[in-house]
Amino acid sequence: MRTVEHRGTITLVRPLVHGGDERLGTELPVRTMKFLVEGRPVDIPVLSGNAIRGVLRRVAAKRWLELLYPDEKDIVNLVPDDVYYVLFSGGSLAKGAATSVVDLPLKAEIRQHVPMLSVFGSALVNMMLEGKLIVDMAIPIARETELYTGVPAEVSIYELVGDTFYTRKDDRREANREEGQEAQQMKYEVEYLAAGTQLAHRFVLRYVDPVELACFYDAVRTFEREYGSFGGMLRIGHGAVKWEYEPEWGDPTPYVQFVEDNREELRDWWFNVFVSKVLKSNWRL
Repeated sequence: MRTVEHRGTITLVRPLVHGGDERLGTELPVRTMKFLVEGRPVDIPVLSGNAIRGVLRRVAAKRWLELLYPDEKDIVNLVPDDVYYVLFSGGSLAKGAATSVVDLPLKAEIRQHVPMLSVFGSALVNMMLEGKLIVDMAIPIARETELYTGVPAEVSIYELVGDTFYTRKDDRREANREEGQEAQQMKYEVEYLAAGTQLAHRFVLRYVDPVELACFYDAVRTFEREYGSFGGMLRIGHGAVKWEYEPEWGDPTPYVQFVEDNREELRDWWFNVFVSKVLKSNWRL
């Protein structure tokens, strides 16, 4: 078991739309956190660690199912909601879970059989399986954030935030509208971080074994190869990124080999223990 840290820079190849928890009507402000800058609090735009971790989690969950069932087409859509939620969204605790006795040997067994859950964690009925992956929020490199990123910069954070608007139009032909009915159209505004913005970032993996570490490397390499975007409005061109970390990503092969070498045993445990006894699901493939 060892602890591994990767520090690096996320560069926005396209403008990033990453909204906060509040939407002001048809306006979507950029997500911000307060930082002390020269003794006064300043709202600094960030890419939340939760957003980064959530994307990687979904990548890793999909990969786990595909490695476990390589002959099944569209395996993700065959998974029932209760199992999907635990894998892709982090699960939830059942009512009364706080007073339940936690089965520690079972937690160890889950970590041994499902490296993806060991890395990313989940809430499993009456227990929390703590993930071994820590994902920092990504902070723009700017004059105001030098204390927090450790990187000097000339550009101000205020120069990196822009706003734009989009419209949704009514494409119905005039002849198809009722008499006196006007075309429906909505205008909505979004704030974004400019393309070219660099954000300082860090991943930490605590007390991971070689298979768990390789599982993380498999997730980040799959993200680079197949996704490569964060935030919202991806379908209209926002959010593409490239990133560079030190040290460079390691080899995902031990994770892939682990699943391939133990596939039958893992499938048997997955259904007979994890799905049926832990999640109490009736799903069978």
